[in-house]
This record gives sequence, C-alpha cells and structure tokens, in this order.
Amino acid sequence: MKKKKVEAPVYEQWAGNEYTDRAREGIGTYGNWIDTNWEPLTQTYTPEDMKEIAQRAYDTSMNDFLGNYNKQANAIAARNYNRFGGLGSTPSLYTTDMLNKQANDEAARLASQMYSLSDQLANNQMNRNLSSLGTVYNMYNNAGNIATGLDMDNWKIRNQNIDAKYAADVQNANRGGFSLGNMLSGAASGAIQGGSIGGGWGALAGGVLGGVTGGLSGSNVSGQQAAQLGGSFGNVGGNLGNWLNTKGQGFKWVY
Repeated sequence: MKKKKVEAPVYEQWAGNEYTDRAREGIGTYGNWIDTNWEPLTQTYTPEDMKEIAQRAYDTSMNDFLGNYNKQANAIAARNYNRFGGLGSTPSLYTTDMLNKQANDEAARLASQMYSLSDQLANNQMNRNLSSLGTVYNMYNNAGNIATGLDMDNWKIRNQNIDAKYAADVQNANRGGFSLGNMLSGAASGAIQGGSIGGGWGALAGGVLGGVTGGLSGSNVSGQQAAQLGGSFGNVGGNLGNWLNTKGQGFKWVY
C-alpha cells in the first residue's frame, strides 16, 4: 500500500487591519512633514526677536507711566513756581530731581519686565516648535513600529513555512524508501570493513553497496543494520580484490 505523502502545514500571514493600514499609510506623510519642517522648528530665538511683541504687550503700561510722570512733573513745577517764584531755586531743583529718580526707577523696572517677557516668549516659541516636531516624530515612530511589527511577524511565518516544508520533504524522502542518514552510515561502515579485508577494492565495493543498502530505508533497514550489511558487501569486495591481485593478472578491460 502506497504511503500517503506528508503535507507541510502552511501558516497564514496576517494581512493587518484598519489600524495597521492607517499606520503604514501615515509613515510617508509624517516622514515628509519632518523632512520639510524640522530645520525651521529647531531655530533658536532670543529676547530681541520678541522685543516688538513684548513692547506691544507693555504699551498700555508705558503709556500709563508716561501719563503719570507728566502729570506729577507739571504739578511739582506749578507748586515750585508758586512757592519759590521760579523753577531754578535749590528746593525746586531738588523736588524735580527726586521725581526724575523715582520715574527712572519705575522705567527701569518696566524695561526689566519687558525683557523677561521677551525671553519668556522666545522660550515658549522654541518649546512650541520642538513640541510640534516631537509630536509628529512620535507619530512617525509609532506608525513605523506598528508596520515593522506586522512585517517581522509575517517574516517569521514565512520562515516557519520554509522549515515545515523542509521537514515534510525529509519525512517523505525517508518514507518513500530512501534514507540519507542510513546511506551514509552504511557506506562508511562498509568501506571500513571492506577495506580492512580487501584493500582499496574492498573499500570501494563495501562503501558503494553498503551505502545503497542503507539508503533503502523503505525495507526497514536501520542505520546499524545498514552498517552490518555494508560490512558484508565489503567482504565480498575484499575477496574480489584478492582474486584480482592473485588470479586475475591476465585480465584486461575491454573498451
């Protein structure tokens, strides 16, 4: 009865789903966006770059400061003129100087606050840019990991299918009446035993016949049995070698 051929199992690859499909489609979009925008988004900003923005934010405060200064300066000038009959006297100059010092201090604090705001705006802008770049990069990286994971899993399945087919081919070869392992075992043992008896001719005969016999595993010949049969054929080869060395001196090959 003919033995049924062993069929290798075929593992199915995963085609993916909408999640993996969208991830694969997005890789190119995210990568192109990064290539186009990464350099501008890494620009370094200084407070000077944001000075105009900070100035606009402080316009109201500066206008209020200047309005208050002018109001106080006019009031002091009018009072000094009424008290001292002019603005060049020592008391008049002293009060005016005190007002100016106070105004200068307030103006310096406003300027410092504007610089701090400019620096903060510069840092905020850089952080926003880097955050945008990082967000898209994470999207690109995550999508790439998803697609790569699917590809790697399917690659492993393809390798498993190759292994399964090879195992089935070997099993079919053995079940079909030929065993490479038994052939090699029989050939080696036959050659050794035949060679010890009949020299080179014995080794040749024992190796060939022992290998062929051992390879026919369909007859349930094991590796050990193949070695024994190979040795027996080696004996035959040895006797043939002895006869040729002694009795067959006049023998000629005919081509």
